[in-house]
Amino acid sequence: KFTDASVRSIFQALGKHAQISIIYDELFKDMNLTIDISGKEFEDAVSYLCLASKNFYRIIDEKTIIVVPDQPVKRIQYEQNAIQVFYLSNINAQDIFAALQQMLRSQFRAPNIFVDKNLNTITVRDTPANIELAAQLIRKWDKSKAEVVIDLEIMEVSRYKLQTLGAEFSSL
Repeated sequence: KFTDASVRSIFQALGKHAQISIIYDELFKDMNLTIDISGKEFEDAVSYLCLASKNFYRIIDEKTIIVVPDQPVKRIQYEQNAIQVFYLSNINAQDIFAALQQMLRSQFRAPNIFVDKNLNTITVRDTPANIELAAQLIRKWDKSKAEVVIDLEIMEVSRYKLQTLGAEFSSL
């Protein structure tokens, strides 16, 4: 429980308790805050403190995190990026381009999506979470068209042979 304590000192206390080094972005602004994070796990406490102080954090390595002001420019600067190419087999890449771009758009930025018509591929450059979302959407959209198989037999029956064999339908 912290009463009217600086955010930097709260982060330092959490880091010391968890044996984690905490570094700060050059635009980090310290402020006083009253907060109760007792009984929370380290990651939950840091997330809660970041939310209350309008910051976010990124993991640098197993023993270091950086605390950054929650601004669109800083989000773009510190977010991890990944690139993945999706090879499509049953749908045209140009057809799903707009839908994919709309689904992956965030409040901070639009995803980088490139279409190759010759190879029928889509290349997505975005955060790992958005790449995973794109993979799920593409798996659902890139399904083969449904098929119906009809097995048909046409048989020809001669009335003369039916009469000769003993079945006579005209008397019925």
